[in-house]
Amino acid sequence: LRRLLFEEQQPEGSQRVSSHSSSPKAATTIEAQNRFQYVFRTFVRAIVSPLRPLVLFLDDLQWADAASLDLIRVMVTDSQTRSLLFLGCYRDNEVSDGHIFSTAVRHIQSQNIPIANIH
Repeated sequence: LRRLLFEEQQPEGSQRVSSHSSSPKAATTIEAQNRFQYVFRTFVRAIVSPLRPLVLFLDDLQWADAASLDLIRVMVTDSQTRSLLFLGCYRDNEVSDGHIFSTAVRHIQSQNIPIANIH
């Protein structure tokens, strides 16, 4: 785990950041986020199977930050993770069409991932 998070390597499906980036800190943050997503996705793939499905429930998603919503997007759109059920709750009176959560949901739907709304 430590090697995956801290050593220089390029996880599959991640974006390579140019070494000519105007902000080295921004590049480091993006690299760290890509590594974390890679490690988390690899971990979930290792523990789930049709015989051992995983249900992940998160509440109050209207307060989630962009990095958390991006991790959720990575998990639910991963074609190799078929035995994951993600359940998320949010307060619809606090989420507008322009809210970061709404944007994340539209992006997931654009990947043909079925989303059921329960009111």
